[in-house]
Amino acid sequence: MYHIVSQSGQPQAVLYNNAILELDTYQPLGIILGNSVYGLYAQPCGRIFKGHIRSVSGHLLGKLVKDENIVVSAETVQHCMQFAWQVIAQMQGDGCLWVDDLHNWHHLSLLHILTQQSTAEPVMAVH
Repeated sequence: MYHIVSQSGQPQAVLYNNAILELDTYQPLGIILGNSVYGLYAQPCGRIFKGHIRSVSGHLLGKLVKDENIVVSAETVQHCMQFAWQVIAQMQGDGCLWVDDLHNWHHLSLLHILTQQSTAEPVMAVH
């Protein structure tokens, strides 16, 4: 498992089995399918490569840092699986974006990008 850390090095989310989880509650916020990152509204939010999550504009949103001490309950695993299938069911198009390899950080946080509202309904209610 991995922490997704911000520019300051502070953990902002957890990556578990391709699900991006809120740091404290482990509620699903997004998923990674292939190299594409999808948010709460089943829309492409960016890509993952070179150990970083990048926005659709190529700006850095988070860095992956391995952490063997993260413990996830069986209930969380089941919740993540349901979320992932719901995202897949609501996806339109393949979401395979070309993303530039920029070296500066986005002015918005990863959590903001994953949860920003769109015209779609969220896949699962945020608790």
